Formats: sequence, structure tokens, C-alpha cells
Amino acid sequence: LCGFPVTQDWVFFEARLRNKSPCLPRALQELGYTTLASHPNVAAFWNRVNAYDRAGFNLYWSAKDFRLDDMNGDFLGDASLYAQVLEKIDPLLETETPTLN
Repeated sequence: LCGFPVTQDWVFFEARLRNKSPCLPRALQELGYTTLASHPNVAAFWNRVNAYDRAGFNLYWSAKDFRLDDMNGDFLGDASLYAQVLEKIDPLLETETPTLN
């Protein structure tokens, strides 16, 4: 999403993304897109709340925003996640506003 080189074995977004950055979501947001990040895990895990904001996402849906109805251990199953995301973005798609999710 950002094209930052990873030169060490770590999760870049967790510790190194400290400022708002010219990432793809931000560039698309500036062109009028609604930019959404969907990850059905704890919001703060891997610093997602800050990282998604700094990358330019308008909105971030985390575990609290999903029905955790089809779990694979601790994680929401893909089929349920995809169905719920489609349900959530359907009103956006009807407005013809370009959307990145």
C-alpha cells in the first residue's frame, strides 16, 4: 500500500510508520475515493488504528464492527468476513462513489 522498503525482519506498520504518508489509500482519498480498511481482529493489534489512519484510510472496521459468527479458532472465517464487508459497502457502491476496501 505504501511501497516502503523493508530492510529488517519486522512489521513496518507496527513501529516505523510514524507520520501520515503518501500511500495508495491517501492518494485515492485525495481523488475522491472512500477508503476503508477491514480487518476482523482487535483494533490496536499491530498498531492498526494508527497505521491505517497514517496510510490514508477514512475508516477502519475491526473485530468490534463484525458479527463473529463463523470462527476458525480465534479468527473470523473468510466467507463470513467477505459477506459482511459486501453488506457494509453496498450502500457506498450504490452512491457511485469510488471505494477502496
